Amino acid sequence: MSADQHHQKKVKTTNEEREAQRQRSIKKLAEYKGLCSLVSAKRKAKEYDDAAFNLTTKLLSLNPEFYTMWNFRRQIILDRRTRMDTEAYQALCLSELQLADAALKINPKSYWVWNHRRWILENMPEAAWTRELKLLGRMLDMDARNFHGWGYRRYVIAASGARSPKEEFDFTTEKISQNFSNYSAWHYRSKVLVQAFADPAERAKVIDNEFELVRNAIYTEPADQSAWLYQRWLLSLVPQDMDRWSKELESVQELVEIEPESKCKVIMQGQG
Repeated sequence: MSADQHHQKKVKTTNEEREAQRQRSIKKLAEYKGLCSLVSAKRKAKEYDDAAFNLTTKLLSLNPEFYTMWNFRRQIILDRRTRMDTEAYQALCLSELQLADAALKINPKSYWVWNHRRWILENMPEAAWTRELKLLGRMLDMDARNFHGWGYRRYVIAASGARSPKEEFDFTTEKISQNFSNYSAWHYRSKVLVQAFADPAERAKVIDNEFELVRNAIYTEPADQSAWLYQRWLLSLVPQDMDRWSKELESVQELVEIEPESKCKVIMQGQG
């Protein structure tokens, strides 16, 4: 055997790599099951000590979907609250939001994580509304159609009054201009439009502009239902305006003539 061959590292075969990966997975699963058993025992015994807190931190960092452990963690937090001053409890709540930040990186559409954030905000001495809005801004930049994020945004705005309906209307304009297929943005827009424009004359002008916007969206993405549903909602605001109804029907018929094979005809019939 040559010196080069003697010092050459043994290259793992595909089967060896697969077996090594399997063994690692078995070890991780065993560790996870052991962790679950420890936390479940603490929960059953109603032990809300530091060990229980640390164990749930580790478990939820691995599996944010373990909703019963979020419930247990809230019990631990409430127990801790009885022994903390306001400043210490505020710091604890902020650290919980950080834990939820990390969990959302694993699954940004986890109902249980969003629910835990809401519970923290409702139970902390001074709700961190500004922090949450910044987080939502970043998250909706990454995934503008995360409906959990949109729902949470509505909650934060309603609870804090941090932004006006007009500001939120403008926010939906920004998101819709980025992607006409953003159903959540269209839906939220329908909620804030009436609030943002209370004056009947101003609202009528805005609605006219909205029909133009939604028409552009339909022509751009005729097979997507988001804009069609918003158009239907707009028409419900002007049930007696026959000129408007005729104009919208004419534009839809024109689109069907341009794209006879498009799904838009089926969608249009479904809106009837």
